[in-house]
Amino acid sequence: MSKTNKAFLIIGTLIGCTALVLQLYLTLLYSPQSGLTYLQSVIKFFSFMTILTNILVTLTYMFLLLSPDSKPGLFFQKPFVQSGILVYILIVGIIYHFMLAHIWNPQGPEKFADILLHYVMPSFYLMYWLFNTEKGRQKIFNCIKWLSYPLAYIIYILIRGHFSGMYPYPFTDVSKFGFETVLKNIFFITIGYILTGLIIIFLDKLLYKFSQRKKLSI
Repeated sequence: MSKTNKAFLIIGTLIGCTALVLQLYLTLLYSPQSGLTYLQSVIKFFSFMTILTNILVTLTYMFLLLSPDSKPGLFFQKPFVQSGILVYILIVGIIYHFMLAHIWNPQGPEKFADILLHYVMPSFYLMYWLFNTEKGRQKIFNCIKWLSYPLAYIIYILIRGHFSGMYPYPFTDVSKFGFETVLKNIFFITIGYILTGLIIIFLDKLLYKFSQRKKLSI
């Protein structure tokens, strides 16, 4: 492992753990105000795609840093996995910025956690991917394979919302907008995942060609 790679992993782990622990603390802190028990708040915390994806990114850093030869470590080393996670965390930032950021105005520690989860983590993981992930291994159909994670999440929150009446994001609230509108929202978000995946695949191939030309010119 190079010093640069190790530095990325250490910094990424620290950022991810700080963001997640702070957000969990704030969630529990405001439980009485929201009318939820601590257990309900924890369940709510783990119901957000933002949280789950930031956990996924943080686990990637941690396993690659602390246990790269373990089964999870080998799993997170795969270019297919690392590139898919990049798609997921970028979508977290994009959806938040364009669809959710305007509906609330966090202050103090909430704003700090908000920036870490939605802006710093996506940007830093993109930098990690650019400099540390093996390029030239991605195929076009991967943009469809990468949909398994968000589609599983959507199925989960729709089933959970049907029984609990609680939906983590406004655009998934069937009780408010109706199933047809929510399905349209899901369709457009799915297109967003595919397009982002295609961009990452194109960038992967472009960087690979550039690296090969650079080797030939040496």
